[in-house]
Amino acid sequence: RSIDTALFGRMSTSAALDEYDSAVQVAHAITTHRVDTEFDYYTAVDDMIGQAAFIGETPFNASTYYKLLNVDVRQLIENVAGDVGAATAALVGFVETACLEHPTGHQTQFAHHAPPDLILIEARPDDARNYVNAFQRPVRANGHGLTEASAAALGSYIGRLDTVYGPGCQRRFVSTIADLDIPAAERLGSLADLLTWLREVK
Repeated sequence: RSIDTALFGRMSTSAALDEYDSAVQVAHAITTHRVDTEFDYYTAVDDMIGQAAFIGETPFNASTYYKLLNVDVRQLIENVAGDVGAATAALVGFVETACLEHPTGHQTQFAHHAPPDLILIEARPDDARNYVNAFQRPVRANGHGLTEASAAALGSYIGRLDTVYGPGCQRRFVSTIADLDIPAAERLGSLADLLTWLREVK
């Protein structure tokens, strides 16, 4: 049973293949602030005739994003036939990859290799919690960076939800932002520490 199938599921219309429910949910990444789209203008030159063969533009933006990934660990364990060790390894590998990998498209054009400034993990016995509503009102830098303002807005919203519904989870995070407060969360020193905790969390 392949790990990618265990994580992302498989729909099959053939009796030759087993069908698996996905253990992973991935929300669309959204910007935490107002975005102004810019355009990278370029030309492609035909070397044989020395003239421009194509003229185009690529839209892009420089933004701070909020992204949610949810893994149903019970479903993942079921998908690997009850092998808890394999499920744990898959979970840790998935989280590490989500934090460190970058899209390969347009890298020579934009060289986007920025790792996340905040990684928050919650281990919940029940349904996941999406904090996207923290950014219904776009954040403003107000003398600070958009990253810091976004993290502060997230922490404030988490606190408000905790007041109404309770934390109901184990919560750990790592961040490049000094003095960041995430309610009911323990700050760890590095991504490696966060992954070690993830391997051991019950």
